[in-house]
Amino acid sequence: MTRTSLLLPLLALVGCPNAGSRTPEVIDVRHVSSAGGSPSVDRVVDMGSGKVPRQGRLDLSASDGHAVIGELLLLWGSSFGKQPSVTIGGRAADVLAHVRGGGIVVRVPWGIDPGAVKIEVSNREGAGSTTFPVRRLALVLDERGLQPLELGADGSAKTAGGPLPLPGAQKLAFSHDGSVVYVAGVAGGKVKLWIVDLGAKLPTVVGERTFPGTRLVDLETAAQADLGLLVSDTHLVYFDNGPMLNPAFYAPHALPAELVRKQVLAAAVGGWGRAVALLLADLNQVALIDASKPDTLAEPLVVDALPEARLQVVDDLRFSPEGRSIWVLGSDTERSIAGGYQTLQLSLLQRSGERELRVHETWKLTDEHLAAPALALARGEPIPPGTSIRPEPSSSAVYAPAWPSDLLKEGFAAFLKQPDRFKGRVLRSSLTDRAAQVVAEGAWLPTSVDVVGQTEVMLALGLAVRGGRPVRVLVHGVAWRGGAPRITELGAAPEAALRAKVPWLGEVRAQP
Repeated sequence: MTRTSLLLPLLALVGCPNAGSRTPEVIDVRHVSSAGGSPSVDRVVDMGSGKVPRQGRLDLSASDGHAVIGELLLLWGSSFGKQPSVTIGGRAADVLAHVRGGGIVVRVPWGIDPGAVKIEVSNREGAGSTTFPVRRLALVLDERGLQPLELGADGSAKTAGGPLPLPGAQKLAFSHDGSVVYVAGVAGGKVKLWIVDLGAKLPTVVGERTFPGTRLVDLETAAQADLGLLVSDTHLVYFDNGPMLNPAFYAPHALPAELVRKQVLAAAVGGWGRAVALLLADLNQVALIDASKPDTLAEPLVVDALPEARLQVVDDLRFSPEGRSIWVLGSDTERSIAGGYQTLQLSLLQRSGERELRVHETWKLTDEHLAAPALALARGEPIPPGTSIRPEPSSSAVYAPAWPSDLLKEGFAAFLKQPDRFKGRVLRSSLTDRAAQVVAEGAWLPTSVDVVGQTEVMLALGLAVRGGRPVRVLVHGVAWRGGAPRITELGAAPEAALRAKVPWLGEVRAQP
């Protein structure tokens, strides 16, 4: 072989703008050349989850040829310049770093639809674009562990690997960007939280923490901020999930005796992460807590959410996207059914100051006697910092799984004998359209619901009967498309859960 033939591959490598891309190096923007024309995007490399260093080399070991919501991307190309603008799936993505050799690092924004997503880089001279495959993961958490599924913009769902064993896990919540999921439960008599990286080639546990208490109440994160919240039977724990894979946990706060006595049922985090709300069974109340100083526990502001109710009927609560309102769901419950049928209703509470919370309006969803154990809320559009916020969530819509209240009296054994008699449904309501609309209905009983994406893909985890045997099913589809939803069987339902009046079949959540 001649010297010339040996030099040709080497010269080609030196001339390539992606030379050294196996260990790309972050550089200061002041060392980046000005754009010499329209940008050209030559290649995209997915980088997994986490944060980008201010300097040093990037780790590309997590690259698998596609990205998930919230994952980092390295865009190789030319003529990006010092201040390029980037959109992914039509939504803005911040430039997190510049890389030697003609590269920039961005993060896949939440809220986009999955698929072959368009990535565009522009400057004053023009724009260049390419496409890259982006997936949205849905997660089913049950006694077997965490089962990932790939969720399509058309409502399709397919298995994306085997379950990740997490014995005792009960609740899950996503980091603010969607690239990491926090899972909490009780194992060995202790309340635990697992940190699971979704940007890895398969969901992977990268950390674990133990907290005071013997029973988990709830685990929640804010939609528009970095604050997270874990509530046990004895304590409340704030955590900052800005560093997604390494969240910072504040010292646990003992729950005030008044709240413990009233029984905390559920929690929500909102108001740009500066407030938490706890749902109290006794007197159907909401306790609002200022979380702007998470190293201390502010005095709770307790108000009646359903002042006309005489029994314990509250089920769940959620902050609206703009963070100044709280939705509260009330229906027949295991605690109230002995006193007779109650109204299925929504109550909207609004904040008018740091220490003011009042019922804006309460309305009946339907004349049917239904139990609705949970509440879901589409996350809404990402809100850039500094944007003025509407005081009234007129465009917000909430979703709830529901089934006939008679099941609370007869038990789920009655459904196993006569599944066609007890039809489940997913309901939708809003401040502008109060009457409940049926999004999906069938001979299955949903216990957990989530709604995600621009197309509002609906997921419901529930119970069905196949060949006389109880099975767990995932009901899924586009919420507004109409027609029968798709049903995916997820295996046999646990017999122990079916002995309860309200069985725990698990939770379903999807990346935002």
